[in-house]
Amino acid sequence: MEKEMGRRIKAYMEAAGMSQSDLAAAVGVGTTSVSNWVNGTKVPRMDKVDAMCRIFGCRRADLLDVPDHSASRLAIEIEHLTPENREIVEATISRLKAYQDALSRK
Repeated sequence: MEKEMGRRIKAYMEAAGMSQSDLAAAVGVGTTSVSNWVNGTKVPRMDKVDAMCRIFGCRRADLLDVPDHSASRLAIEIEHLTPENREIVEATISRLKAYQDALSRK
């Protein structure tokens, strides 16, 4: 996962004309962190993935090495939540979809 994600981050950086220093400054980390991500030795925290998605105009799945069955696995996990927590997850998903739709209209 780390190597593929690093390859994808590097490709997005190149497409955006960004250096590792540029990306580090944009997401609020040191250049060593970005170097580790690009080289596949470490993966960024999700808040940093989200920041990169905003910068590159992409989705998490575009950066993450997500297996095809991840959606069905997630559905199974949601199914086992308490009704109250399931409502919270569903509401969060709705807000995220609305946010993504708003971003795509810009």
